[in-house]
Amino acid sequence: MRYFDIPYIESEWLRLIEKQIKKTISNNEKYKTIFGKYFSLMKLAGYRGYGFNDSSKLNYNFKENALKRKIFLSDEISEYLNTLIN
Repeated sequence: MRYFDIPYIESEWLRLIEKQIKKTISNNEKYKTIFGKYFSLMKLAGYRGYGFNDSSKLNYNFKENALKRKIFLSDEISEYLNTLIN
């Protein structure tokens, strides 16, 4: 995302992952589709003025709301996020 200078908005990324995991396609296709949809979303007017350096500012409210609501990720999303980290 840094390469394309698009912000990483965790709530949008996780929403797309959860939506795509429910579909039955191969893992490689699944992740390519997620990035393509995310990239398209970040080019919409609401996010157009933001770049990668704005990511932490945009995520701040999401993280606070998630803690307040105690949002828990499904096992599949947690597994996917672990593969990205490792």
